[in-house]
Amino acid sequence: KLGFQRTGRTYVHCHAGIGRTGNIAFGLSELLCTNVPRAPQEKLAWLRKHRPGAVQTPEQLIDGLQLATVILDEVFERVRYSPLARLQMQKQQKKRAME
Repeated sequence: KLGFQRTGRTYVHCHAGIGRTGNIAFGLSELLCTNVPRAPQEKLAWLRKHRPGAVQTPEQLIDGLQLATVILDEVFERVRYSPLARLQMQKQQKKRAME
């Protein structure tokens, strides 16, 4: 229902299942789900559509935003410095050198 990119299910839960759980789900949603809105308020509305009451406090929203930023930055760095990316950069450099 949430559009997970892999088979199987991912469960995140705290005591009530909405505050800390929503915080983590907010932070991980772009990594685990498809069609997640990028704007924070739209993303929060999307999450609450699937889990009403998710993310209870402004502090939890800030934590979720920080988590998303850290995770996406890490993924970007891994992709950016992957062997394939290095090979593509080398090809571009050779092409520029020949011009």
